[in-house]
Amino acid sequence: MSGTDLLLALVDGTGAGQREFQGFLRSASTRTADRAVVVGVLTALSRTLPDPATAVALAAALREAPGPDGDAGAGGPVPAVGVVGTGGGPRTVNLSTAAALLAASVGVPVVKSGSRAHRSGSGALDALGRLGVPSSRSAADLRDRVRTRGFAVAGQHAYPPALTALARIAAPVPVRTFSALLNVLGPFLVDVPLAAQLTGFSDPAHRPHLLALRELVGHPVWLCSNADGVDELLSTCDNELVHPDGRVEVIARGQVADGRGRTADLRPPQDGRDGADLVRDLLAGNLAPAATATVCLNAAALAVLAGTCTTWRQGYDLARDGVRDGTALRLLDELTDAPEKAGGAVGARA
Repeated sequence: MSGTDLLLALVDGTGAGQREFQGFLRSASTRTADRAVVVGVLTALSRTLPDPATAVALAAALREAPGPDGDAGAGGPVPAVGVVGTGGGPRTVNLSTAAALLAASVGVPVVKSGSRAHRSGSGALDALGRLGVPSSRSAADLRDRVRTRGFAVAGQHAYPPALTALARIAAPVPVRTFSALLNVLGPFLVDVPLAAQLTGFSDPAHRPHLLALRELVGHPVWLCSNADGVDELLSTCDNELVHPDGRVEVIARGQVADGRGRTADLRPPQDGRDGADLVRDLLAGNLAPAATATVCLNAAALAVLAGTCTTWRQGYDLARDGVRDGTALRLLDELTDAPEKAGGAVGARA
């Protein structure tokens, strides 16, 4: 199937399989693809999210392309949990980034992945970069950061090279044009063999896609959502957690975290502070009580998922103590002050 035929199949709703996407990505990687066709295919996939089978076919084709690390899983699973959301929904402070750092500070090894901001003011990589927390440069470097610091940011090496090839061909059309597609696929494209993963989603229409996509990765994935449309667990409302076996668990408001406050309390203050400043304020407990409670709730989820804690309440109390006694801020300072090994500088971006 040619690129044009693929485009027509997507436009008329026929969909496509993994083989068709393999050919499309091969032409993009060898720079033989027609720019108009590449932009058309990506636009068709983003304007109306394809059916779950087509989304899985595309993700599988992207995942199978070898990256710079070769077999990233050669060393076995990375002994850490991952956290990444789909984005979208109401704008909030960067809750998952703060929760990842908080969990790591209290003994839960964490790998944070994410993206630059497409629709929000500051994505995970934007905030971490401004804080001076470097991304990993290779699979070996990521493993070393988890081993020595208990925290790593997945760098460019962990993402399919075909994504970069597509972005280069599509330029000057910005990547954010295709964020509706990339935000759904992104959490399942990171080539890091984790122990487990927590992924939040904001749009209930994406649930069938995410349930299918999580089968592509070789580790358990918890999916969480809530009626307020934020892609993290919230202390301000009830949440649904879909376990790997399909079991749905409700984390009710007030069940684990202090349920006071409103989801509106999670919005970024309009006082000029950027995403990096706000992550630091979250770790210090300097924002609204609902923001602190929400970050602690998500850190608790990571602690339970990793097996560090056996109950949600135990995980929540551990995280809350990490905020109160400054443990979380100390880890952040260690991550930003740590000298980089030869070949990189502190704060180097992947």
